[in-house]
Amino acid sequence: MTSVVVIGGGLVGLSTAWHLRRADPTVRVTVLERTAIGAGASGASAAGVRAMGRDAAERAIALASLARWPDLDRELEGSTGYRRGGGLRVAESEAEQAEACNDVAAQRADGVPVELVDEHDARRITSGLSSAVVGGVHCRIDGQADASATVNAFANAARAFGAAIDEGAAVTSIVAASSASR
Repeated sequence: MTSVVVIGGGLVGLSTAWHLRRADPTVRVTVLERTAIGAGASGASAAGVRAMGRDAAERAIALASLARWPDLDRELEGSTGYRRGGGLRVAESEAEQAEACNDVAAQRADGVPVELVDEHDARRITSGLSSAVVGGVHCRIDGQADASATVNAFANAARAFGAAIDEGAAVTSIVAASSASR
């Protein structure tokens, strides 16, 4: 039987455990978390769910991820607090707006549905912007989740699929050994 140990009980580690168990229930999966699940960056993040502004190497996976988010609560049988409200990156100078224009072309070439907006559109999309805003980039498919709820939903789903999660289990070293005969 294959065994997998995942180090870190944040969103990536818990998602990995859930996906492994879901793909192959015979794989023994244990998550080791130094303190408590979601105690690090995953639980404290703004929980942006976005394709806009990603590095070119990340855009395809970001788009695939965004396609899954609307049904993720159902898949996990738990609430992530996800909502798709769009995202706006603002420009506060003409130089930043020109840079945004160049970035839009590159993102669109990779399939990210972004649009360049002027200051009036930016203010229509989001109220309360600084008077320095001259425009920006808008992506209608971006959204946000609740960081703690998402971590807990993945943890509960991983456990429901048979993954073990050991909190308070600090990993201080990794030893690699081969069982092959010499």
